[in-house]
Formats: sequence, C-alpha cells, structure tokens
Amino acid sequence: MPDAELEMVINNLSNGDRKAAIDAYKSQMRAHFRNKLERDNDNEKAILKHWGYAYNYAFDILHTRWPAFEQVMREAEPRVDSLRARSAYNYAKSIAGERMPEVEKHIVTDALAAVDYAKNVLGRAWNSDDEYGDIANETISRHPTALYTYETEVPRGRGIGM
Repeated sequence: MPDAELEMVINNLSNGDRKAAIDAYKSQMRAHFRNKLERDNDNEKAILKHWGYAYNYAFDILHTRWPAFEQVMREAEPRVDSLRARSAYNYAKSIAGERMPEVEKHIVTDALAAVDYAKNVLGRAWNSDDEYGDIANETISRHPTALYTYETEVPRGRGIGM
C-alpha cells in the first residue's frame, strides 16, 4: 500500500467507516471460502479502519502477519479503546506469536487486555523496565477484576507491589 494511502488510513481510524469495513471483510471472506481470494487494496484499506476486522482478516483469511495492520498499530496514537487494545493483544498472541513492544502502547490502555498480554505473551508481570510497564500496572490497579487475575494468575516478577 503506498505511504500516502496508508497515512490517510492511520489518520482516519474511526467507527464511522465501520459499515465499509464490515462489507469489505465479508467480501474478502466470501472470496476466501470460494478459494478465489485476491487481495483487494480497496477492501484492505476499508478493513484497516476497524481494528477488530483487521485482526480477524489477518487471522481468518491471511493466516499470517499483515504488515499494513502492524504499521497502522505502530503509527496510531494510543487512546482508551477496548476494541483496539484487545485487537492488538490478540494479534500479538495469535498471529505474531511473540511480544510486540511497538503495539503495547495500545494494550496497556485496557486493564483486561494488559493482564492477558502479561499472562499469555510476556509470561510475567509488567515491570518498570518495560516501556509501558508503569502505565500497564496503573491501569490494572484501577480494575478490581483485572487486578485479582493479575495477582493470582500472572507469573510473579516485578509487577504491582513487587
């Protein structure tokens, strides 16, 4: 995808384009199930505007990492958005299969996603050596359910109160 087009996608991520993302995802999914998938640049641009569908597209259709989605996540400013946080976590865990420090800024905005990432990707508690570790621990500490799970299920390290 040319840089100018990708920049437009990054700067216009909103739920206002949700219907276009849904339609594009459905179109690509139908082609995938007919074994006639041809990557469509217009459909992919629409899908990139909705992180949930972008994750599903990479997972269900591409079955591999999607560099365009990784770039969108890397370049987007973090904001409190559970869908974005969960999509970034799911992508790191289920598609990349490894820690993705460049998308952690999105994950730490949601306490439950931050706990799941610590448990299933980091394999340890967040700590101050992690770029977003202090933010993750603060976010988790304000969510009683997440905090309980974090304290009882995440391998001990230098996380909250350690």
